[in-house]
This record gives sequence, C-alpha cells and structure tokens, in this order.
Amino acid sequence: MKFKLRDTLKTGWFVAQAAFEPYIVASGAFFIPLALEQLATENAGHDGRISFLGWRVESASYSLYVGSISVVIQALAVISLGTAADNVSHRLHLLTASAVIGSIACMSFYPLTGLFWPLASIVAVLTQTSYGVGGVCLNSYLPFLAKRSAKRVKYGLDNNYTPIITHEPEEGEDVDDNASFSHSECSSSSGDADVESEGGSVDNHSVQTHTAKLSAYGQAIGYASGIALLIVLLIPLNILSKTPHPPNNPVPPPVLVIGARKLFSERSPVVAIRACVSLTGVLWASLSVPAITLIRKDTPATEGRLGENTLTYKEAIKAAWKRLYQTFQVAEIKQLQSTYWFLLAWASLSDGFATITSTAILFAKTQLHMQSQQLLAITVLSPLAGALGSMSSPYLQKRLGWSNHRSLVALVLAGLLVPLYGLLGFLPLVQQAPFGGFTTQAEMFVFAVYFGAIYGAFQSYARTVFSALIPPGREAHWFSIYAISSKSTSFVGSLLVGLLADKSSNIRSGFFAIAALFILPLPVLVHKIRPNQGAVDARIYSQARS
Repeated sequence: MKFKLRDTLKTGWFVAQAAFEPYIVASGAFFIPLALEQLATENAGHDGRISFLGWRVESASYSLYVGSISVVIQALAVISLGTAADNVSHRLHLLTASAVIGSIACMSFYPLTGLFWPLASIVAVLTQTSYGVGGVCLNSYLPFLAKRSAKRVKYGLDNNYTPIITHEPEEGEDVDDNASFSHSECSSSSGDADVESEGGSVDNHSVQTHTAKLSAYGQAIGYASGIALLIVLLIPLNILSKTPHPPNNPVPPPVLVIGARKLFSERSPVVAIRACVSLTGVLWASLSVPAITLIRKDTPATEGRLGENTLTYKEAIKAAWKRLYQTFQVAEIKQLQSTYWFLLAWASLSDGFATITSTAILFAKTQLHMQSQQLLAITVLSPLAGALGSMSSPYLQKRLGWSNHRSLVALVLAGLLVPLYGLLGFLPLVQQAPFGGFTTQAEMFVFAVYFGAIYGAFQSYARTVFSALIPPGREAHWFSIYAISSKSTSFVGSLLVGLLADKSSNIRSGFFAIAALFILPLPVLVHKIRPNQGAVDARIYSQARS
C-alpha cells in the first residue's frame, strides 16, 4: 500500500491566497486609489479639473470614476469567463493569466508619471479585473478541496498527512491519495460522485466542517500575507516620501543615465505610493509561481467529461451569457430558493461591511483629526485582526456547537454593533462622557481590532455557506454571480453615506445608512435561507441537468 503524503493542490491553493490577497489588502483598497487621486491633482488645470473620457471632472473624483469603471469591467470579465472556469484545465489557465496580467500591471505602476500618467487608470482597471477573475477561480476550487479533505480523513490520512492503515488491502491493491480522490471522483464538477460512489461516501456535515476550515485558513493566510507586505512597504514609503537634500557640489550625470536617474531618484508621497503598488506586483508574481506550479501538479490534463466543460473559450463565453439569462428566470429561482435568497442578503451585507471599511479612514481623519501615522496603524491592525478572526472562528464555532449558517448570523449581528455604536455619538450624554460613540482616537484602534476580526470571519463563513448552496458542476458560474452580487451594489453604501453627510454636514450620519444595510437583510438571512434543504435542492438541480 502506498500513499501520497502531500495534498499539493491544497498547498498550492493556500499559497495562491497569499499571492492574490495582498493586492486588495494593500494596493487595491489603499495605495491605488490614493495614487490616482494624487496623480490627478498634480496634472489638473487651474480649475482643479482634468479631462476624463471627454468630460471635465474634479481631480478628487477621478479615483472614484476609475473605480466605478473597473467594477463594470470586472463584472463583465467574471460573467464571461465563469463557465470556462468550470473546466479544471481552463480554470488553471485563467488563474495563471490573472496572476501574470495582474502582477505585471502592478509592477508597471511606478514609471507612470509625466505624459504617461493617464495610463494609470488602465493599469488600475487591469489589476482589479485580474484580481476578480483570479478570485472566482480560487473560490471554485473550495468545494472540491473540502470533499477531498473529508475523504483523506475517511480513508486514513490525518491532518499531518501521516498514513493510517485502517484495513488490510487486497493483494495487489494500490491505495493512492490522488488516485482515490481525483478530480473525476471528488470534484463537484462531476456531480456528487463523492457522496454517491460506492464506498466513497462522506458525511455532509464533515464536508461542511472542512469547507469552513479551508475557507477560514485561506482567508487568514491572505490577510497575513497582506499584513506582512504592509509592514515591509513602510520602508520604501518612509524613504521615498522624503525629499532628499541636494549635494553641495553636484556632478552632472552622464547623458545616457539622466532619464533613469531622474526616474529612480524622485522623492515625493506619490512616488512612494507608486513604488508600493509596484512592490505589491513583485510579491504577487513571486508567490504565484510556486502556487500555480503546485496546483498544476495536482490538476489532470482533462476531466473526461462531456457537456459544457468541454467547450472552447469562445463557446464558453457565449454559454456563460446564456446561462446568466437563464439564471434569473422565475423557474430557476423557484428551484434554488435558498441560493437566491442568500445572494440577495449577501449583496446588502457585503456592501455594509465594505462601506464601513471605505469610510472608516475618512471618518477618523475628518472627525477625530488623526494623523497619517495613526491611520496607517489602523490600516495594519484591521487585517491583522482579520487573520486572527479567520483562524480562531472555526475553533470557537466547534466549542459553541454552531452550524456555519448560525455562525454567519452571529457575525452579522456583531457587525451591526459598529454603526449602532457610532450613532451613540449623537447623544449629548455620550458626547460629555470621556469616551463612547467613536468620539475619541483610542476608540478607533479598538474598532480596528474588533471590526477586523469580525470582517475576516464574515468573509470566510459567507463563502462557506454559499458553497453548500451551489449546484455541483457549476462552481465557477455561481461564484461569479457571488462576486457580481457584491460588486453590483458596492456603490450604494458609499452613495448613501455621502448623501447623508452632505445633507447633515456630518459624516457620522452615514452610520444610519450602514445600519440599514445590516438590518434589512437579517430577516432573509435568518428565516429564508435553509442550508440543508438548499444543498439538497442544488444537487437535484444539477442532476436534472447532467
């Protein structure tokens, strides 16, 4: 009897999380929007406006417009490639392309100055779209990884990959981890074979437990990688932000190196930020190489399946849009009620959490007058707490005996406390107190730890609960819908906060909108989503179309 003691696909998946997530933790959410705004300000006319797609727009709004366009393009790319990513080989190609394009686009951000600065918007869109497509591909591996992890335990491989022989094999029998748990058998792309195959059944609760753990660990690893990158980026951010003192007797450089020396000797905040974006691309590329190598080793050349997973890319793109149209037909919604109810709740909840993230720094700067160093400390603390929250949540869940669905509801209620606490700042009694309602700078540091821990666990459990409601064989398609549901409403929270802040001249009023984004989907999340029945409906739906 022989065993392959390493699950290379799972290892590669974890490394890929560490490669992709730092982009959104550092550059996507912080450095790129700030760099775009500063580049626009430096190149604006006397009226403070720049030309953008034939319009004269405020330089301060330039980053917001680019962000909106990137959301639209990312949604189109995710929809178009979702069906192709249901094929394991296509999925690997798309993941590789996302890593290559995204990392190169990030690395090219540094020299975008002078006449080349308008290209920064194109580069920003490329990075965001690459991250989105890569995220869909990585999420699509999760159901298969959970089922195979459950089978490893069932067949006698513990968490340390040590072989445990539980039965005497027949003469000549060859037990191979990757043979017993191959894509053709375990992947939900081939239906629910892992549940139905003789002698290969695994308990659904076990699969969900492994899904929660993998999702949590993946989220934590991504956050940890992003935190490490932020800490490292403090060095170039500090050095390049300072203007160097010229020497007493400067010597003219050689003509051939004037341009290069000028490029790499610039010192300013915007130069420092561009350098940080480029270094994010270096990390993205460096970690993607081993990640994709490991995933490729454990991915078969073909799945040996017929139907949509044998389509070419052109055929798959056409099928994806056809499937999207069919997805929102009334008949489809009736068959997968829990899945659609979840997407509705997810659209609002993801926007609520994202709005807190996007407005926290602005609130701290304008209302509490916190300095840049303090804001950067909050930026580091939040993902650090997110990593710890993702790692500890499965153990806390096990101790409490809660299901994934119940844990998700608890995290949403915990997140609701943030805007409710902020609204306390309107009460005169709280305003006169030494602290409370986010009226002191110290509270923002506590908020960064508390909210970060909740947000990290929320993202993990939302992905876990949704993965159980997906029809087997259509993971990439449904995770593309999952991503689109989040992106399509991502402007609502920020818009409502902006309108309330303009109307009241107080950004604290935005907590009313954020609280509404949490409260409105709660009845749906609690009463309309039935995880067990939803999983059964998803299998019946898939079998009827196989």
